[in-house]
Amino acid sequence: MRKQFLLLFLIPLLAIANESKTFEVNLMALSSDRYNIIIKGNTSSSQTDLKQELRRKIHESCGTRFEIENIKFVNIDQDGSKRITIHGRFKCYVNSQM
Repeated sequence: MRKQFLLLFLIPLLAIANESKTFEVNLMALSSDRYNIIIKGNTSSSQTDLKQELRRKIHESCGTRFEIENIKFVNIDQDGSKRITIHGRFKCYVNSQM
């Protein structure tokens, strides 16, 4: 009986632990060099995970020359589970601007 109870308890934990770190990313151009970005994590995402994804997306868009203008973390409750979301705005610099 104990083994069955233990398995019943551990199976949902294993499913949560195996959840992939996928993010829902929405990148919107505000002008030719400014962007607004929204990244939604899953239930197991942390602020560090979202910051890394933000940096990765900024590097894809701008390379290494950019300025992060603002970042805001928001917790949203969706279908009874909390998901962390990051809202940010950044500016890309080209060679002539620096």
